Amino acid sequence: MTTSVLSNLKIRFSKAIASAFGEEYANHDPSVAPSKDAKFGDYQCNAALSLTKKLKQKPQDVAAKIIENLLADDSINEIFEAPTIAGAGFINLKLKLSYLESQLAKMQKSDRLAIAKVDHPDRVIVDFSSPNIAKEMHVGHLRSTIIGDSIARILEFQGHEVLRLNHVGDWGTQFGMLITYLREVYPDALTKANAIAIGDLVELYRKAKKRFDEDEGFKELMRLYMTIHADHEGGNVSAHTTHLVGSALADPYLSFAAGMNGLAGPLHGLANQEVIKWIYEMRESIGSDTPTKEQIEEYVKKTLSEGKVVPGYGHAVLRETDPRFIAQMEFGKKHMPDDPLVQTVWNIYEAVPPVLGSIAKIKNPWPNVDAHSGALLVHYGMVEYEFYTVLFGVSRSLGVLASLCWDRALGFPL
Repeated sequence: MTTSVLSNLKIRFSKAIASAFGEEYANHDPSVAPSKDAKFGDYQCNAALSLTKKLKQKPQDVAAKIIENLLADDSINEIFEAPTIAGAGFINLKLKLSYLESQLAKMQKSDRLAIAKVDHPDRVIVDFSSPNIAKEMHVGHLRSTIIGDSIARILEFQGHEVLRLNHVGDWGTQFGMLITYLREVYPDALTKANAIAIGDLVELYRKAKKRFDEDEGFKELMRLYMTIHADHEGGNVSAHTTHLVGSALADPYLSFAAGMNGLAGPLHGLANQEVIKWIYEMRESIGSDTPTKEQIEEYVKKTLSEGKVVPGYGHAVLRETDPRFIAQMEFGKKHMPDDPLVQTVWNIYEAVPPVLGSIAKIKNPWPNVDAHSGALLVHYGMVEYEFYTVLFGVSRSLGVLASLCWDRALGFPL
């Protein structure tokens, strides 16, 4: 049989009931289930009791008629011993040993053990151990992974589409905390392989997390950064690309991946580190970590005369100071008013717009969000510029994917 014994038996009893009492009973529940007590056989049909009132017959008589019509199909005798009636019309059936032997022989020869796939496969998500990869793994992770993979294989064997998920969590935050703490406490650990033992990292991570949890300023900055860089409007490369690819009904993950490729350029995803690099170059050229507005103005003019741009200034859409720049400036005034790098950013804000505004072809001389964000990150010790784009990408996902869901729901065009 291509279906299970139980499924096949339900079909046979439904046909027997319809044959015995008329087609109006064709959809009556045959009430077939595995027997709870082996002494009554392997399967039991309890339909007779529920038909008694409708037919106005004794349950034993109803059961007898069902059996009579069930046996009209000779193949039933190849599978079961002769059916018996017990108690209030309960029909009991016992599988023949010869049938079990033949089924075992088929299973031995079949690469699927003669087990049919489900008629209606589902998409099933199996979530595995999801370890914190900044900590040591333990037997609990192994146990969960083995059980999860076993469940996934069983479901796939049945014909279901299985998605295996094994979240590693916010590993960027975890390793960011650990690296920052190591830089301060064990700087050699970042450059020398044997500076600390691997086992020490767990305790160092705990200390780093404690330090992070107590740093309210940095947590507030991350909330601000993630919010203002979500930027789900379409006036930039990554947001527009995500929308564009998504409009072709592409998978949201692939649409977002396409948008993330747009972060590769210095005018978008690399913009805030370009700003920081430019400021450091300016300070080195001027010879001061706290250049005056006059010195900054002269350096800007020199930059423009060389055919270069001033990173962080000008916006394709806005014609005024980016509100996100203002938000970061207010944050800086609250948490780090005396930071020399942040003060330089503010001096640039006062010096650059008048110079750019004097050039006719420049329509927007005002700063955008990238003109300030890097200095705030540097203040909290994040000087690995490559990770700025990672933060940018994570925050951008909050906006563009929410927008993509609405685009798909509302059927927006390209």
